[in-house]
Amino acid sequence: NTSIEEILKSLETEDLSFVYSPEVFDVKKRVSINRQNTRLSDILIELFAGQDMEMREMKGQVLLRKKLIPVNNEETTIDPLPKKEELPKPATPQQEKRKEDSLQVTKPKLQETTPIEQTPEAQVANNIDSFGSNSAENKTNLIARTTNYIPEWPIKPYSPLKVTNSPLNLDNAAITPRYAIAEQDKSSVWDEIALLNKRSQAEKEKEREEKQKPERKFRAGLASYTGYTEFDGTPALLLGGRVMYYPSVSVGIGVGGNALLSKRFYNAELDEDIRLEGGYGGLTFEYTLFPQSTVHLNIPITVGAGGFTYVNADNPIGAVNPSDSQAFFAFEGGAELEVNVAKFMKMGLGLSYRTVSGTSLLNQDSQEEIINASALEGMSFGIVVKFGRF
Repeated sequence: NTSIEEILKSLETEDLSFVYSPEVFDVKKRVSINRQNTRLSDILIELFAGQDMEMREMKGQVLLRKKLIPVNNEETTIDPLPKKEELPKPATPQQEKRKEDSLQVTKPKLQETTPIEQTPEAQVANNIDSFGSNSAENKTNLIARTTNYIPEWPIKPYSPLKVTNSPLNLDNAAITPRYAIAEQDKSSVWDEIALLNKRSQAEKEKEREEKQKPERKFRAGLASYTGYTEFDGTPALLLGGRVMYYPSVSVGIGVGGNALLSKRFYNAELDEDIRLEGGYGGLTFEYTLFPQSTVHLNIPITVGAGGFTYVNADNPIGAVNPSDSQAFFAFEGGAELEVNVAKFMKMGLGLSYRTVSGTSLLNQDSQEEIINASALEGMSFGIVVKFGRF
């Protein structure tokens, strides 16, 4: 369901262009076509089906026009120009002399005629003469005054005329076949269109170079993240975000981080209900596949560090236990399926895997392990909402 005009534009390349008149063809007509490894002429015939189209290729340009209709139901033929080897050679002096002698021998003889005064008057037998008029007048004088002699020239059989490169207009009489004249010196409307197309080729190349130049545009965005993860089988909540600068539509660089808060759980070493609190962050990189598409894939990677601790479950959120808190190195990579909701807004669903390297949490009294640092590793699932200029 695409217009013929759009299909022709998609077929154009640096070495191929189409020349046509929108007033002659219905280029706005929408068609559906699916072809692979097919001749270009077959594609065009199918696109312009029922529009009496013909094609002409000329130095990388395809001229599309209406089929020419021959005059008097006969095809117009054009004699090609003679090749150099076919041109007649100049005659030698001997050949010129022989030609003159032959003309003297074959000179037509003149037939003597009777003087007008001695010509007997002849009556036409019927009322219809050779000219098709109803008359019984004396035709003798008319015939005698036509000519004084009749040359004995040999009569050649009739052969159809062929159009040559001549400016003469062959329109002698109604009974004479009419032929179209091929005026090669006069340019047609198709030649003028081709000339205009050549002149605009430089403009097309300039426009193509402008498109290939990197677009200088400041791009930046702010993203919020809400996710779910587990620490040693205990559900936990991740809240965070990213601040990004985008040098191009596909690449982004910035900083990001997440705060973590686990659900309360019982710890046998402390013999009480506790919860884990902490966070991590660092340098963030993003790479977007198919950024111009409405639905695209974003790959974020975060490299940084963080820390975590445990608190009594009955303590308010944010009450850090200074008795034991440990730092760790974090690396997190993932993938996000994003949708362009608006020009300044994106939403997506993402998953990531987090790996850490750090020291476990210990009981300060017994120096027994409470939580191992490896419990922070695992998958995360979340929702991303971005605002900015992308």
